[in-house]
Amino acid sequence: MGAATNIAQALAWFAIEAVLITRLLRGSWRRFPLIFAFVIAEFLVAVAEFPTVWAVLFHGTAASRAWGARIYERGEVFLEFFTFVVVIGLISRASASLRSSSLMRAGCVLGALLFVGISFRLHYDPGVKTGMWMALWTRDLNVGTSILDLALWALLMEQRKKDNRLLLLSGALGIQFAGAAIGHSLRSMSTHYNAWPGIVGGKVVVLASILRVYLWAQAFRAPQEARRGTAPDLPSGARG
Repeated sequence: MGAATNIAQALAWFAIEAVLITRLLRGSWRRFPLIFAFVIAEFLVAVAEFPTVWAVLFHGTAASRAWGARIYERGEVFLEFFTFVVVIGLISRASASLRSSSLMRAGCVLGALLFVGISFRLHYDPGVKTGMWMALWTRDLNVGTSILDLALWALLMEQRKKDNRLLLLSGALGIQFAGAAIGHSLRSMSTHYNAWPGIVGGKVVVLASILRVYLWAQAFRAPQEARRGTAPDLPSGARG
């Protein structure tokens, strides 16, 4: 039952991701190249991880689990860092109309690089397993990205003309970050004798990721699709 649920979640994620990529390819990728690059990257990482998930679920040997863990760790670190870059890019886009936009962009980039570098220096330890120090670094990246996303949301809410697309993109990321924080907290409570917090935590992380992809797909609906919903999908910044 657990394996079937995991496969169903993966297929649902791939299906929604395919819809998102299709909608971006209709033209929005030109205006959001960083978002498009991230979506393609996470799709390829998921494709690379899927065989390892399959092997762990149906051939749960120690070797397959170790192999799957290595691929998963590296893929997650790559995507975590890429998400960090995406949020900085969205902040840069949201602040484009401000007088101090250049200063804000420079501050975000320099501050982000400094944060990433300091965190890496604090946690990197060649004397321990890569996954151990990498998990701590990834945690810091997630915290930093969450703070930046909150700053992005505050910046967007203060604007007189609300950019609904950027609000949806930022809000979806916030939901994923919150789900990841809750899920990983539950996982940390899991023990050999009480495994249900880890199981529930894993489901929360996956569902938050699926919801973020769905909301992003909604943000890039074509005008004719949006007319069937509640509001048209006008170009970014065109709605009041």
